[in-house]
Amino acid sequence: MILILINGICNLLAILLVMIFHELVKNIVYMIYMSVNGYSYKFTDYLKIHKSIDPIGVVLAMIKTGIFSKQNTYIIRSRKAAITIGASGIFSMLFLSAISACSYHVLYVENPQNIILFIELLFFKYLLLNSLMMFLCNLFPIVTFDISLIIAGMFPETFGKIRKHESIFKLLFMIFIILQIFSGGSIILGTYLIFL
Repeated sequence: MILILINGICNLLAILLVMIFHELVKNIVYMIYMSVNGYSYKFTDYLKIHKSIDPIGVVLAMIKTGIFSKQNTYIIRSRKAAITIGASGIFSMLFLSAISACSYHVLYVENPQNIILFIELLFFKYLLLNSLMMFLCNLFPIVTFDISLIIAGMFPETFGKIRKHESIFKLLFMIFIILQIFSGGSIILGTYLIFL
């Protein structure tokens, strides 16, 4: 019973960290873009980390099927900014995956006798799997996801077609969640990264 509780707490903490880090990086990039271009905006709204946590995304991540966070609304006036913000979200998950894989690899012991080491290993395992799952989910062409920001900046006509057929992409996304394709992909990538 205690092991299940420790497992759940480590997974929940990793999920929250992934969601907050992912949106915080994008928000910082957006604030830099706005301030460099002389726009005045209420930046404190973009630093409220609790706004990044999506309850449905947390539930899906806890049952290991998918993960997504609440994205702030961005007023983007340039294609370059859209590409930069989208890429920062994707690279933030790759960065978090690399950090957690390295940490897990450094701490890994066959049979951890120390409870603290065991909890650290669990946390980094869940951090790796959830950040990879967030990375894979954000590669799906749904309008609010990171890849769509990149597509909007690089290929506005294609982005228009994606918006036109968004319901089909959302249906496919739900099928991927039900079939646990994002979870399976994160496990495969995570295993590869840990034992690289």
